[in-house]
Amino acid sequence: MKPVIAITCGDTNGIGPEVALRASLHPASRRECVPVLVGPIDAYRFYARGLRLTARLQTWDGSRAALREVPRGTIPVFPSSEIDARAIRPGIQSRAAGFSAARAIEEAVRLAAQSAVDAIVTAPLSKQSLHRAGYHYPGQTEMLKSLTCSPDVGMMLISPAMRVALLTIHIPLREVPAAITQELVVRKAKLVGTALQRDWRIRRPRIAILGLNPHAGESGEIGQEERKILIPAIGRLRRSGLRCEGPFPADGFFSRYQKKEWDAVIAAYHDQGLIPVKQSAGGNVVNVSIGLPIVRTSPGHGTAMDIAGAGKADAGATVAAVRTAVLLFTNRKRQAGARHA
Repeated sequence: MKPVIAITCGDTNGIGPEVALRASLHPASRRECVPVLVGPIDAYRFYARGLRLTARLQTWDGSRAALREVPRGTIPVFPSSEIDARAIRPGIQSRAAGFSAARAIEEAVRLAAQSAVDAIVTAPLSKQSLHRAGYHYPGQTEMLKSLTCSPDVGMMLISPAMRVALLTIHIPLREVPAAITQELVVRKAKLVGTALQRDWRIRRPRIAILGLNPHAGESGEIGQEERKILIPAIGRLRRSGLRCEGPFPADGFFSRYQKKEWDAVIAAYHDQGLIPVKQSAGGNVVNVSIGLPIVRTSPGHGTAMDIAGAGKADAGATVAAVRTAVLLFTNRKRQAGARHA
């Protein structure tokens, strides 16, 4: 059987169910994997009907054996929760939508842990709706870290042009300098190195680390973080055998970026890394959670509440996330097979 990829519904009032449906129907997805949807089946029916998508949906019990009995062209749906169709209100933040999104992630993680699915793709959710439902995580990455009991996770955004990981993720900009320590830099860089080796099968990855301040601090004239934190941390990483270089001024680095020169870039904070990687792919960026025991990817965009239910959502990033999930699962499986050969 081809890899089984679970796609969660995301926020049921956003574009999550639409891009999940479109990705599961896309020829590239169906060619490379067995896509299964996770979320309230009534939400998927609501959007399939409203968007006039030709999608035959069938409840799935979570067993791999049952997938062999699913008729050709039918999409299996694992009903992680129920939702009243009257509670589906495209474009509106709500507790019900946040609860459905969270339950879908919880069940997808459980299915992956039990090997019922091989990887998960999570559609975008609204943090406001998530919090209204009582789930107080800064984002999906942190939620997945908790659900999998992982000691450390990282966020890596990938496009055909580059891979960009982040030192800090969902924190206010004013808190970034205090959050960056030598220990954090070393830990995240090693996490990135391990992911490149395990998930992308790059034997000796090369990693570029960006400075925090303009001009990478300009020898301490515009901040001390490079001199006191980043440079010593990079020295420690190089002594450990990891090929890291930097800190590079962020503005000049991306203007002359060469894909073949670097296997990954580590940015100091959210927008420093996400703006160039998203610009490089026209928005079709994939978010990969590194450090998890399971493979998880996600489209690198939000819930787009302003177009929810209008049939205007582009599922390109979700299809890319599905294909990336297949690649990473396959690479992990090959590595495990090589270890036991």
